[in-house]
Amino acid sequence: MKKTIAFIIAIVMALLCLCSCNQTPVIKDFSPILTVESPYSVSGNVISAVFYNCGIISPLKSITFSEGEAYIYYDEKKEEYLDSEYFIPELGLHDYNITVYSEDKTQSVSYVLRIHNITVKSLYIEPLYEKQYAIGEIFDRKSVLVYTIDDSGSRVGIDRYECDYSFSEEGTATVVISVGKIRTEMQVTVLGTFKDVLDDKKVSSTGAKYDIIDDHAILVDGSNVKGAFSLPESITYKGTDYPVTEIKNNAFSSNENITSVIIPHPVVIGESAFMECNSLVYASMCSGTEIGRFAFAYCVSLSSVVLPGDLKILQDGTFTHCSSLKISELPETLEKIESQVFSFCESIESMSLPQGTKYIGARSFKSCYSLTTMVCGAKLEEAGDGAFSDNPALKTLIISSNTNVKDDSVIYGDDQITVYAGSSSILIYFCNKSGIPFVKLKENSAQLLISKDRFSLNDEIRDSEIGLIINSEEYLGFAPNYGLSYDLSVPGDRVVKVNYEDYSSSVDVFVEYKVVLAGEEDEEGNIYEFDSGKAYLSRLAENVEGGKYILPTSVIRGEEEYEVVGVKSGALNDCKNLSKMFLHSKTTLLEDNAISNCSTLKLLYFGTPKGIYVKMGEGNFEGLSEDFIILCSNVNATVMYNYVRSNNIKYAGLERDELYITSTKSATRLYSPGDEFDPTGFNIMYIDSDWNCIDLYPEEVEFSYDFTINNIVTVIYGEKTATYGVTLE
Repeated sequence: MKKTIAFIIAIVMALLCLCSCNQTPVIKDFSPILTVESPYSVSGNVISAVFYNCGIISPLKSITFSEGEAYIYYDEKKEEYLDSEYFIPELGLHDYNITVYSEDKTQSVSYVLRIHNITVKSLYIEPLYEKQYAIGEIFDRKSVLVYTIDDSGSRVGIDRYECDYSFSEEGTATVVISVGKIRTEMQVTVLGTFKDVLDDKKVSSTGAKYDIIDDHAILVDGSNVKGAFSLPESITYKGTDYPVTEIKNNAFSSNENITSVIIPHPVVIGESAFMECNSLVYASMCSGTEIGRFAFAYCVSLSSVVLPGDLKILQDGTFTHCSSLKISELPETLEKIESQVFSFCESIESMSLPQGTKYIGARSFKSCYSLTTMVCGAKLEEAGDGAFSDNPALKTLIISSNTNVKDDSVIYGDDQITVYAGSSSILIYFCNKSGIPFVKLKENSAQLLISKDRFSLNDEIRDSEIGLIINSEEYLGFAPNYGLSYDLSVPGDRVVKVNYEDYSSSVDVFVEYKVVLAGEEDEEGNIYEFDSGKAYLSRLAENVEGGKYILPTSVIRGEEEYEVVGVKSGALNDCKNLSKMFLHSKTTLLEDNAISNCSTLKLLYFGTPKGIYVKMGEGNFEGLSEDFIILCSNVNATVMYNYVRSNNIKYAGLERDELYITSTKSATRLYSPGDEFDPTGFNIMYIDSDWNCIDLYPEEVEFSYDFTINNIVTVIYGEKTATYGVTLE
């Protein structure tokens, strides 16, 4: 019996196994969830978007799927797909195809991508009905039709446009409507103050709900408000007006539809009042408004904020995780920034605190991933733990010497940072201890910052590459509208100077001039020689372009780059038209007769500074023009300065558009207090902007001196001056 039962069980098991082996595997249904961001919208299987004067788009950054991989095809047959995340949409209305494939490529879902790229050459406004506005009211977009005219002469309505206006006072206001750089405007009338009327449930026309408490109103629920919202100064309920004094805690929290908020009169904004309003782009608050903790926290689209002009405190987490916020300046009245106020504000690139701000709380600027520059003001007394920490892009922190910090955790995780503060700064002490780069600022002085120290010939220094730090008791930060002077028309070491009021500073930079060779010759026919990894000018071309030759800082031959450091013998012998020659600051060799036998050469710029050894061969500076002049560093003990003085060669300084007075051996340098200055034996020259030397006679200039006071003689030529120090008995 037992054997029979066991046999039956074995047969059943075998049959079950056979059945299971023949079953068709269950295929999971492929239904990816579609998510789109503005300006895209979905209707059925059609994804639509309208663009104006659009040059390039990247749809799959705004159109995403919960699973699978998406491709954009140019045609319905899916024969040609976009192999880049960007493409240029055709003008007019055109359909494309988006197909999403499952991971194993066995299933797919397709959508029509409908792009309307409208050419906007001009804008027009047609009022649809008469609209009069009140102070603080929002512009009514439904009251106008904004359109353009296409090439066929037909109207094309414009739905998305920027609108700039201010209904802050009674009278006539201008509304500016723009699409990119194309703009138009209209005039509207502003009368009275904006009021709203509540229904029996205390809900206004905007969808906001209020409570009436004694003689005033509080906005308690804004969850149903859509689009732009302006808080009314008062509301009317059952025939009675009540001033609006407060926005309740969490009133608008998680509202996905509000896009902007204007608060034109003083109120109290409650804790988390606008928290997680993901579509909120703009917020403006008037003076007298108080802002509660976390009021705008996690508003990921909030990009622009106007804070109350008299604001003194920003409370905990006010703008934390506002990843689109681009605010860079705060009200001058601000004294205190509490914890986490701007933490995780990923779009803030720079921040300058008011000079009177005294306190920054813990992690107040933590994880601002785009923040490169932080200026803390002159009166900052304390910065909390991690106040500027975990900012990978932060390069410059300017902080008061009086600021108390616990340790270097205030900048923990900032790998590129350099701290600028006075020598008594506690943070400088911790930086020195931890090996973090720092620069000590002198009191009542200026410090020039420049983002790079190497430039190419004739470069321009952009405002974003330079700044002047002013450090005084009342002001710590970058100087506005400073005077910048530099000349990068000559290679080698150059000086960039900045002046602001009574402050000045300078910084040394290096100007590169690289020339590519074909063999040993450049494209102008100049020949170079190579020795021990260095390069030298060997022979100048017979005719130099424009009569000017600039010695490169380096030449590139094949895959190798060689520093050019000198001029070989006879390099100028065959040149027929050379008038100006420029040798950079790394020039260390002039072989015998290197700069000689060129009757057209009138000016030699020699940039090698004090402290650099130069090997000077014999026979140099012979057989040159009678007007020949050397421009060299006007500092005692430089090689060229000593050489030209001992050989009685006319010389001047290294800058153009400058006046110079230099002496020869015959010049009188010893004077008594009552003597008159004798210009005999002095060379007075003006080097113009094209590096031409204009010799000036004593009667063409003015002399100013008083040997009873000092030994300085000042030469005046137009607006230019030069000085020379004589010796007084």
